[in-house]
This record gives sequence, C-alpha cells and structure tokens, in this order.
Amino acid sequence: SLPGGAQLTGWLSEHCETASAAGPDQNTKQSRTVRASKEPLKWKEQYRTPMHNHLKAIKAGLIIVSLLALAGTILPFLFMKKFSLTCAALTMTLALLLPVIYYLIFSSVLSLDGKPGHATAEWKSMHITMPVIPLGILFLFVVQVIRVFDKIRLTVADSNRYLICWIIIAAVLIVITVIRTPKRLRGEGLFIWGLFLCLLSYSLSYSLNAATCSEAVHTTAVITDSSVENRGKDDPDYYLTVKLYDSTEAEICVTEDLYMMYQPISLCQRTSAFGVRMVQLHTPLNKEARSFYNPK
Repeated sequence: SLPGGAQLTGWLSEHCETASAAGPDQNTKQSRTVRASKEPLKWKEQYRTPMHNHLKAIKAGLIIVSLLALAGTILPFLFMKKFSLTCAALTMTLALLLPVIYYLIFSSVLSLDGKPGHATAEWKSMHITMPVIPLGILFLFVVQVIRVFDKIRLTVADSNRYLICWIIIAAVLIVITVIRTPKRLRGEGLFIWGLFLCLLSYSLSYSLNAATCSEAVHTTAVITDSSVENRGKDDPDYYLTVKLYDSTEAEICVTEDLYMMYQPISLCQRTSAFGVRMVQLHTPLNKEARSFYNPK
C-alpha cells in the first residue's frame, strides 16, 4: 500500500460523513428560501403615508400627466414646420419630464414594477402602476427625433462636452429617483426606469444646449473633406468636414444640393451656456460672410 494510505482513507470517509450530514440542512435552507420568495407580498400599515388617502386623485393626475406627455411629444413632430428647432426639442423633452417629476412626488404610491402576482389584494389596492413601458416608448421616439435634429438641423461639434452634460443630467435624475423610491419598491422596474432616464437625459442635454445657444456667427466654411454614405440607396447621406475657428474639425450632414455647390458655403456656429458648440452649413446669407482665417 502507499505510505499514508490509511490516513487518507480515514480523512476522506470522515469528510464524506460530514458533507452528508450537512446536506439535509443545506437543502432545508434552500427550500425555506424558495418558500420565502413565494410568500405573498403583504401590505403593512407602516407603509402608509398621507398620499395613500388620495389614491384616486393621484391616479387621475397620472393619467392627465401621461396624456400631456403624449401630446407634447407628438404635436411638435406633426407640426414641425410651425415649430422652431429649439421650441420643438424643448417641448418634446420637457413634456416627458412631467411624468418623471410626477413619480418623484408620489413615489410612495407609484409602483415601477406594476402589481406583482404574488402581492395580496390589499397591497395592490394601495399602489398605482406607473406606465413605465408606454412612457419608455415615448422616450425612445424623442431620442430618435433629437438624433435627426443633431444630424440635419444643428450638429453638436463638441461631443465630449456634450457627453459630460448627458452623464451629469442622467446621474442627477437617477440618484434622485433611487433616493425617492422606497426600498420596498426597488425592483427590476427601477432599473428599467433608470435606462429610460438615460434616454431622457440625452434629449434634455441637446435641448438645453440648443436653447441656451448664443447668437449665430456666420463665416465662410473652410471645407477639409467630404464623403457620401449609403451610395447604393435612393437617399444617400452627404457629409462635409469643416474647420472651426480653433482648428478643430466637425463633420456635418448636408443636402445633396449643398454638397454639390461650387460657390462658398456659410458656416453657422452657436455656443451654448455650457460651452458646447453647435454648427450648421447653409448657403451664404449675404456678402459679409467671411472666413475665420481671412478676416477683413
């Protein structure tokens, strides 16, 4: 036999007995955990707040706020010609901010997870379901519209500063939401709502920068490059790369007519209160348009 074989056999038998003895206890603990997770979610009087006495009014207010968010999102899109870019972007974004503020006010009675199936009837009667998914669809829609604004109307030239604004706004909204949400209501719905707040922050960052822009400065554009994307499609995207006054470059999407234009093109530049530059290319407005590099 191998040296120490008897000791090894004794050690293995001893630990197998210990594991088999501990097995039933571990299984019992796991079964208890499963049973605990399936226990009904019960209402406790310690959850009650003054807001629970006005559930009908709060529910009616939530419906009104949701309809206002829907109207504020759709109407500027349908009547885009009657809205300026800044007005449309702000209206759509601030309309979606209404349900966010509403939730922060009445977070003790609004449930982001809906009404769980394992909750008791009393618990369900004391909470109102927040329409997270319908509002999230509106958030996605507005983000797509804002991206179109950024692409063909007023392009963000300082993407890093814009990203910082986006992150700060998202962080503030998420932190306030988590703080305002009672611990007993922090579930998967809160995580999903946080993702939608990130989308809203993107739109809010663009809208605030566009709304606080300074007066436009028009100069003759210094074009350094050009490109066409999706050439094989019926509606390709045309891009011109221009030099800004600090020698940085910005790629701007333009129309086909502007892309093919041989005469000088005007660069319209605005700077927001947060230091983010937003640019646009268009045909010269007058003969006073001049280059940053050849001021006369």
